[in-house]
Amino acid sequence: MRRYRLFVRNRRRYEVVPVGFSWGALLLGPIWAAAYGLLLRYSVVLVLATIPVFVAGLFEGSVRDAVGLIGLAVVIAGHVYFAFNAFAWRQLRLASIGFEELASISAKSARDALTTWSGSDEASAYLGNAP
Repeated sequence: MRRYRLFVRNRRRYEVVPVGFSWGALLLGPIWAAAYGLLLRYSVVLVLATIPVFVAGLFEGSVRDAVGLIGLAVVIAGHVYFAFNAFAWRQLRLASIGFEELASISAKSARDALTTWSGSDEASAYLGNAP
């Protein structure tokens, strides 16, 4: 089971966002970031992570190789950092464009999370269907 957070805007548009690590953000960083409006954050992480690679060009010989390897490790660490924070940043993005968080739900998938919430007493009260 995975944890999801449910967001709504204007009682009509729902978004279900997983909590935790994002394989999609790790493997398809710029595409994933663009799809969810996080391209600026991805770009900042990428630029900061690639600075050591450019610094390696200032050195020669084995020092250059060592700094280059450190730079590569920092680039990989930057991508992993983005993947660990991607869903949290997506939640902040939704909040900034008018979504409000309704619930935090454990479910097998995003669809199951929405189905679980829609059958709950909390959903009935929110939607005005309470007895």
